[in-house]
Amino acid sequence: MHRLLPAAGGALAILLAAGAAQAQSAGWNLVRPQHCFEYASSSNGQIVSTLIVYTQTYTFQVADDVMKGAILQWCYNGSAFYGYNAGPNVWSMFWTVPGLR
Repeated sequence: MHRLLPAAGGALAILLAAGAAQAQSAGWNLVRPQHCFEYASSSNGQIVSTLIVYTQTYTFQVADDVMKGAILQWCYNGSAFYGYNAGPNVWSMFWTVPGLR
C-alpha cells in the first residue's frame, strides 16, 4: 500500500479538519473519484503514461509516476483521498487515508 505524506502533516490535519471544498479549488481538496483512466502516449520514442481522475465536478491529470502510484489503488476502487491543487491543473501532493469514503 502506497502512502505519500507531506512534511507538514500537523498543519494539514488542521486544514482537513475544517472541511473540504465540493469543487476544485486552490489548496487541499477532498477527491472522490467517479472514474479513472490511464493512457500512454509516445513521442520521439519516449512513452509517457498519464492518469486521468474524473470526479463529479472536475477532472484532473497526474503524469508523475510516483504520484500515480500513490493514488492509483484509491482511484480505481473509488475511495476518497485528498489532493493538493497548486494551480491550474497542477496537483502536487496527495494524502491517502485508508477507509476514507
